[in-house]
Formats: sequence, C-alpha cells, structure tokens
Amino acid sequence: MNESEQEQFEAELRRFPPARPPEILRARILSVKPCVRSQVAGVSVWRVVLRWLAPAAVAAVMAGLAVYPWRENVPAPRLAALKADQMQVNEKLVSSFDAVGQLPSGEAVRFRVQRWEDQVIVKDKERGLVVEESRPRLVVTPVRFESY
Repeated sequence: MNESEQEQFEAELRRFPPARPPEILRARILSVKPCVRSQVAGVSVWRVVLRWLAPAAVAAVMAGLAVYPWRENVPAPRLAALKADQMQVNEKLVSSFDAVGQLPSGEAVRFRVQRWEDQVIVKDKERGLVVEESRPRLVVTPVRFESY
C-alpha cells in the first residue's frame, strides 16, 4: 500500500461515525458512583510537606556529597586499557526459511527470514585476557511474487 492509498483509506475511515458502545456497557459505566475519600485531619498537610521535603532531602544529600572532603591519600583503582592483539568477527547462519503473507490490497508477498549469530572475540596476549560476545540477529527480507 503506497502513501496515497493509505491517505485515501484514512479519509474513508474518517467519514464513518464512531460506533455506539453496547447498552450493557453504557449502563455499567453510568451506574458507577465516584468513590468518596475519607479525609483524616492533618493527612493532606503531611502530604504537602512530604511532597516538598523528599526532593529537598535528595538535593541536600547530593550537595553534601559534592563538597565532602574526600581523602586524597587513597588512590583510586585504575583500570588499564585493553590492548587487543587479535580480533575476530564472525557471523553464522543459524536458520533460514520462507514465509508467505498477504498485503491489505490482497497481493501475496514472500518473506525470507534468516537467523544469524554474530560473534566478536578480542584477545590480549599480554594479560591472557579473552573477551567474547555473541548476539543473535534476525533478517526479514520481503520478496515479491511475480503476477502475470
């Protein structure tokens, strides 16, 4: 369906009036009474106080952490950068199949679905470190049928 067909379809839908809900549903909605809140003296005052007190407390803690004199004689742990001696990028086709779908216009479309597994391996021989990560990937490609 192209853009002009989509706009034409939406304009056609706008011409229809919305459907009325079933009478049973309307009766249930109209029969519901608003719930009455029980007001205990002082509860609303505490809500207002807590509504402003909680953010103010968080701001005070953050300001205190910003000006706190951190000990300077304790060095922070340092992480050395990873120096990759060897890097591999692999992709493996796990499965592949075709599916057939139908567009709103009635035209049949074939989809090719492929599942891949991408893998990255990074090695640092100096430290003896190997980082390996793999992720699945799904590729869906539409393939049109030829109609004669």
